[in-house]
Amino acid sequence: MKVITICLAIIASVTATTLNCEFNRNIVFGYVCEIRGVNLVSYDDDLIITGDHVKERTDEDVKMISFGNSTINFVPNKIFTSFPSLEILDLNDVKMTKWNRDFVKNAKSLKRIWLSQNDLEELDDNSFLGATTLEILALHNNKIAKISDKAFNGLFQLKSLELQENAITTLTGGVFK
Repeated sequence: MKVITICLAIIASVTATTLNCEFNRNIVFGYVCEIRGVNLVSYDDDLIITGDHVKERTDEDVKMISFGNSTINFVPNKIFTSFPSLEILDLNDVKMTKWNRDFVKNAKSLKRIWLSQNDLEELDDNSFLGATTLEILALHNNKIAKISDKAFNGLFQLKSLELQENAITTLTGGVFK
């Protein structure tokens, strides 16, 4: 019985996706977790976040997560529970093709989302539902052609919306209500 349990534990740890944070202090953005070279292509409940913190810092101190040299098809909700003070999510140039409103449903402290230089084509109703403290949303240099009238519902704190260099030809009157 013990052998089977150990084998199952090993199999589970092999199949789980691990995100390795390189933690550092940033003069402009505060305490940052940089994740490099990952491929998050299918949702994984067994996601593991690892990394060695800078002295006297914890997960609660992380203000920004940056993904670089990566392919991201979804935003793991675990990052918002693991890093409850997260204010900035950098998803620039991660080859993202579709945005799902559930990606930020637990983003209680998020103030900025950078989604530039991706392959997003549309924004559906309530695209950023849950990110009620969002102030800056950068979506420039995508392929966005369609934006639902209710795409930005709930973004009452939004101060900056960057949509340049997209494929937008028409916007309905309700988009910016």
